[in-house]
Amino acid sequence: MRYIFIFFWLFFFLFACEQSQNLPENEIIRQDKMINIMEEVVVIETYYKSAPGNPAANKHALDSTVNLIFKKEGVTRTRFEKSYLNYSKNLPEFQKMQEEIMRRLEKKAL
Repeated sequence: MRYIFIFFWLFFFLFACEQSQNLPENEIIRQDKMINIMEEVVVIETYYKSAPGNPAANKHALDSTVNLIFKKEGVTRTRFEKSYLNYSKNLPEFQKMQEEIMRRLEKKAL
């Protein structure tokens, strides 16, 4: 019985992973737009994480500000999260995206 249970969950997990890898193209945010959004989110998260005060209040303010970024860019949080997961599955490409964000931020800092 135990092996059937393990097999069932393994099958379910593999099936769920397979389903999540095949996102429709129209649900995935274009890479250049995704980089722009990620860059803004990194800046906002850094600010709120370093801000003094009540962490719960900062979390609420952070979420509100990130939602404003999504609204400005015309995406939902769900679409952003799905796109983020999709891009993160291709580690070399995702790393290039993160390096581009760092280059941009370093350039702005100078």
